[in-house]
This record gives sequence, C-alpha cells and structure tokens, in this order.
Amino acid sequence: MKKTAFILSAAFGISLMLAGPVLASDNSENDLNPKAKRELKGMANDSAEFKSSVTLPTDGMDLNRELARLIHYPEKAISEGVEGQVKVLCTIDAEGNVTDVKILKDIGCDCALAAVAAVRNLKFRPATQNGFARPITLTIPVNFSLEKM
Repeated sequence: MKKTAFILSAAFGISLMLAGPVLASDNSENDLNPKAKRELKGMANDSAEFKSSVTLPTDGMDLNRELARLIHYPEKAISEGVEGQVKVLCTIDAEGNVTDVKILKDIGCDCALAAVAAVRNLKFRPATQNGFARPITLTIPVNFSLEKM
C-alpha cells in the first residue's frame, strides 16, 4: 500500500505530492522477521520527523521568472488575444529532472504545447525527505499574458 502526502504552497501556487511509500510501516508486520519487527518498532519514534522533513525542489528558485524566460508565446494565441493560465502536472525525479508531463487545464491556441515545452526545460534541485532525494509530482501554473510581452 502506498502512502502519499499532499501539500499546497500558496507562494508558488504549486501542488506537491510525494511519490512512493512514505513509511516502512506500510508493510504488514506479520510479513516481517523478528529482527525487522524490532527495527520497525524503533523507527516508529522517528516517523513524525520523517513525514515532516520534505524540502521542495523550488526552494530559492524563482519559478515564475524561469518560466517567463523559457516560454514562447504562440503566434496564434497572440493574434487571437488569448490569455490565461495553463496548468501542467509533472513529476520531478530524484535527480531533479522533469518527467511525465500532462496538461490539466488548457486555454487553446497551442498554449498548452508552449507550456509543456517550457516545463520540460526546467531543472530542479531534487526534493529531499529525511536527507534522501525523493521523486515528487507538481502542478505548475503557467501564465500567458499579453501585457507582459
């Protein structure tokens, strides 16, 4: 059974979900040998720290500035005056690379393609939990505004 945690960061408007098992206690104790059971009982005291020590891959990164630098506003969207927000769901692997990019919300006129291309070119610092790199899933809003052009 996999456990996941969901955190909403208002500063960046990013959703975060840890991928994979969070605690060793996800496994049934009946399947463990006596030594593993003792280790599991010792780990139970550390589980609160393990759950709460997640470092986001965007700490210190100006995500909006990076996206603005990487985005190429589609000519079709400019000519039709399309503005809005495309929401992109992606996984950041344990090395900080963007993988599994999906569109959650599109505004049309090839803006989703431009958003995916920009997000794929982002490089993150790996998220860490309890000192170990962890893959995570982020929802990244990509804003398209003709005023800022």
